[in-house]
This record gives sequence, C-alpha cells and structure tokens, in this order.
Amino acid sequence: TSRAEYRLQLRSDNADERLTPIGRTVGLVDDARWQRFERKRDQVAAIEAWLETTRSRGLSLREWLRRPEVRIASLVAEHGALLDGVLPEALEQAEIRTKYEGYIERQTKQIARFRQTESVRIPADLDYRSVPSLRAEARERFTQILPRTLGQAGRISGISPADLSVLYLHLRQRVQSKRP
Repeated sequence: TSRAEYRLQLRSDNADERLTPIGRTVGLVDDARWQRFERKRDQVAAIEAWLETTRSRGLSLREWLRRPEVRIASLVAEHGALLDGVLPEALEQAEIRTKYEGYIERQTKQIARFRQTESVRIPADLDYRSVPSLRAEARERFTQILPRTLGQAGRISGISPADLSVLYLHLRQRVQSKRP
C-alpha cells in the first residue's frame, strides 16, 4: 500500500470493512465470519456515537481524539464505563477513522474528481499535433495508441500528469469553442 495512489482508502485496518461485504456477496464469507464482521462494524459505530455525544471540558471526545497527543485508550480509561467488552480492533478502527477523518474526506473528493475526468472521451479525429504545450513524447504516444478516454491516456507508459492536464484543458476549450 505504500506505493498505492489512494493508500488512505486502502489501509490494512479497514480491509475487512472494504472486502467482507464483497466476499459475502460472492459466497466466500460464512455466517460465523459475517457475524464477527457485523459485531465489529456495530461496535465501531457505537464508539463513534459515544465519542460524538460524550463531552469533557467543553469539547466532545471526538474533538479531543483528533488531537495528536490524545489516544482512545486514555479516553476510554477516563470516560468509558459503557465500553466494557468492546473489541480492541473496534477501538483501533474508531481511533484511526477519527484521527484521519479530514485526510480521508479530502482523498475521497480527490477520487471523485479523478473519476469524473477519467471518463472524459477523446474524439477519434483529434490531431495531437494541434494540442499546444503537449510534450513531443506524449504526442507520439497518443498518436500511436489513440486512447478513447483520459483514463486510458493516463495509463499509457511515459505519460505524465502534466500531459493529461494539457490534454484535458485542450478538450475543454474545444468543447467550449463549439458551443453557440
């Protein structure tokens, strides 16, 4: 995951959250495993609700936990009589979600923007020589491969994010100039 583009979404602590429902759908997750998954998921939700509704010194515990020096174990020790019997991995999951919430939200928006631009179609008749500021290597690769979308163009070896930006801007200008 250290080389993955969206590694905040692909953390090892949330692998069960991402993959167990898929495994259940295709028949790979038995009832016992599904019940353990649901128990942890429900506990994480309960912990998050507890963090949001419990207050200490004028702030919610969620606000306290977002601070780098505060750990969930200390909050549970001080305020958590209701959390007896909670799975340690549920506590860890809730802590990670809370501490990285802002970063995860920003990355989720980034992924959505990327998906929007990835599906932008490239006209088959586009002459890449007419695209100003496009590197010669990119022109050559695009002319050879003739990608159909910006997503395909971005997966071509030797194509940089700057090349994609130039191509995207050119396509937008081309569409705008054809409007009445």
